Amino acid sequence: MHLSDGVEVDIRSTKDNVLLCLHDKSLLRTGGLDRKLKDLKYEEVKNIDVGSWFSSKWSEETLPPIEKVLRHIPEGKKIFIEVKEEGLTDNLIEEINKSPVNNDCIRVISFYENVIREIKEKTNLKANLLISFTQQNISVNALKEKLVELKADGIGAENHKLLNKEFVNEMTSVNKETHVWTVDNSDEALKYLKMGIASITTNIPKKIKETIQKN
Repeated sequence: MHLSDGVEVDIRSTKDNVLLCLHDKSLLRTGGLDRKLKDLKYEEVKNIDVGSWFSSKWSEETLPPIEKVLRHIPEGKKIFIEVKEEGLTDNLIEEINKSPVNNDCIRVISFYENVIREIKEKTNLKANLLISFTQQNISVNALKEKLVELKADGIGAENHKLLNKEFVNEMTSVNKETHVWTVDNSDEALKYLKMGIASITTNIPKKIKETIQKN
């Protein structure tokens, strides 16, 4: 993590309300168990190997609770927390309030409007509404209105040809930041930075950072 400015994690809940970092609804892809996390208690999943699918050197890795992740965020580093399900905000807020991470270093992100609305109503945390150009028919004017209504701090947009300078300018016109995911190409990263993108989510932070520093 020392190679990046922060980290992005996805959270879901177990049946007994433990927030774990997991992208998929089920454990099939990463843990070999064809069960949804929400149907299992933490005791049933806490020892499952979720690292071997990626590399043998990660064979000891298990699903980390968000509480543990927050405790290990280095001082000054940022964490973007994607809430993958509705109904988790109160639990998440409780975990954040117990953590040592400064609120200024935390950004809650979600495709669910209610998640963004609840975070902004109940906390002083920053929150971004996520959008996907390939899965949604995006109206820029409607999006601006929605961001203002939700009091969102910005959007997290998919890396896509429709994400251009004009789009970023439209978001800026209503004082909303534009963030982009996922960019694993240095030239694309430079293009987005020149547009005024607030942050870039990438799997290759060292390479992207080196390219930015050279330019």
